[in-house]
Amino acid sequence: MQRLGLRRGAAAAAATALLVACAARGPHGRGAASTAPRRGSAFTDLRVDAALAAAAASHRVVVVDFFTKWCKPCKVMDETAWKDARVRAWMGAHAVGVRVDAEEDRSTAKRYDVRGFPTVLVLRADGTEVERLVGSRETAVLLAALDAAKDGKDAVTRAGELAAGGGATDPEAHLAYARALIAKDRPAEALPELLWCFDRGGDTPSFAETRLDDVVPRLGALAPKLPAAGVELRRRRDDATLALSAAGGAGAPSAAARDAAVRGARDVAALNLALGEATRTLALYDTLRAGGPATATGAEALLPLAAPLLADAHRYADLLAATGDVAALVTRTLEEHDAQEATLKAAGAKPASIDARRAAVVERLAVYYEALLGVGRRADADALAARLYALDGSSATRRLLERAAANAGAAE
Repeated sequence: MQRLGLRRGAAAAAATALLVACAARGPHGRGAASTAPRRGSAFTDLRVDAALAAAAASHRVVVVDFFTKWCKPCKVMDETAWKDARVRAWMGAHAVGVRVDAEEDRSTAKRYDVRGFPTVLVLRADGTEVERLVGSRETAVLLAALDAAKDGKDAVTRAGELAAGGGATDPEAHLAYARALIAKDRPAEALPELLWCFDRGGDTPSFAETRLDDVVPRLGALAPKLPAAGVELRRRRDDATLALSAAGGAGAPSAAARDAAVRGARDVAALNLALGEATRTLALYDTLRAGGPATATGAEALLPLAAPLLADAHRYADLLAATGDVAALVTRTLEEHDAQEATLKAAGAKPASIDARRAAVVERLAVYYEALLGVGRRADADALAARLYALDGSSATRRLLERAAANAGAAE
């Protein structure tokens, strides 16, 4: 019996080896491809099915890199991550690597529902998917993802463990978990993570912009297919509206009250925008403005956010009357921007980030350029335009001011 068992074991091993050898042959059955990575490469010459068979025989995972010849991010990874000695060593020890040109092998790309490039799949030997990475990844990020996938952990599992463990109080960790869940089409599970980020992320100053510019739009994107998201957004919008309406109260407001009103105004405007109800921000501004001294703090806080809506409605005189000294406003805004930019540059911020912030300031102040033109204050408008060009003399600034002039019925 023991001898028979040995024979059966030997036969099974031979069958596996034969399967690998047969599967490794090229598309026309000629020339068996090696299961070892090519010299200086992270990848073998195998096709996917051959790689799966090889992975079964060697207890490894299969890493498939889907690319196209015209894909720039693919080329970036080719020259960085895939050439990195650490990645090649990891692939040699733990994976069977395969590259698939998605335009030449459309059937394989369709089989794995690949829609963007690069897409890196980590597959078990039985063909089931452990991880899917869409888009370029830096070397360290790629290695961490591959190593976790080797142990059966995908991005959702990793992010969830971090959010529940060491990142329990970190809004960035909860946001990363929500993003991973959304990427896997699990919106109901992502919702509480996003709400946590909104409700508690405001306690982390460095997360303030992300909270409004990333978390709130994601909640808005969930609302059409997840009614609970819309309900939660509206509840928070209504709470913020009530708080803003009560801001200040009798007497001169304290600095803390003004700061709270500014934060509340930003919440109201962002939530209305995410819900597709931006006109409610303008309606609230009008209500607060009409309320006199009792609601003046809220109206003042909401004005910069209502300004584009006033301009869209061609209520230029209302905007300028509420603003007062436009030149002083522009000076304050530019001074604040210069101080923030100096801090960012000292911290090593990327040029693209600096440029994006300048463009945002130009867009914010272009509303007043339009309003000045709209009431016939051409000299003041030209002076403002000169200051905006000094900040950002790009063609994007010129196009923005041309559109503003056209909206106001004047030539730029």
